[in-house]
Amino acid sequence: MTSSPRPRKTAPRATAPITLGDLLYSAYANLATAHMAIVAGDARYGRSHYAVRARLLAGLRNGTMNVASLLDDERLKMVLPSHCAYCGSSQSLTIDHVFPRARGGADEPDNAVWACRSCNSSKGKKDLLDWYEDRNVRPPILLIRRYLKQCIAFARTRGVLDASLPTVTELPFSVKAIPSWYPDPLTWKLWVVPLDGDASRRSSSTE
Repeated sequence: MTSSPRPRKTAPRATAPITLGDLLYSAYANLATAHMAIVAGDARYGRSHYAVRARLLAGLRNGTMNVASLLDDERLKMVLPSHCAYCGSSQSLTIDHVFPRARGGADEPDNAVWACRSCNSSKGKKDLLDWYEDRNVRPPILLIRRYLKQCIAFARTRGVLDASLPTVTELPFSVKAIPSWYPDPLTWKLWVVPLDGDASRRSSSTE
């Protein structure tokens, strides 16, 4: 596992109250920027990365673009060898809910990943990103992507994307844990185990 530094979680500056949608869309656009850089092997962010980020963020905000389907993540789950999504172990695998059932997470495939018994027990009812932060460990980019997609889907279904952050309650995820930036892209893992070229390309859909 790769340890700190972790993603920054500072909310973006804004003149108006920040909504949950602002936070989640910005986090997703920044993740797409990091994902693009990692797959391309870019050590630093450049003009092309920021252009992608700006286009995606604007599209998400005005409704002309959307996050990629969770089906992409499900396809990867089916074609990749079975490993714990948290540590990469292939031993004593169980099913874990990304959003814990105790926090309102659904008992559905989109919310399920492989987890070894040790990680499953350790994570328990904790929010996924809070759990990683408590252990001073970075989650892999593709796991954060699944998490953010589910955050956005949940907020959209509940009609709270436009709610201001101080007023949003009873969410199955931790608002304070949402990452806002991913420094030094090549220090991040795409997944818990190395992906071959084909799997890496399949993972690249973010919009």
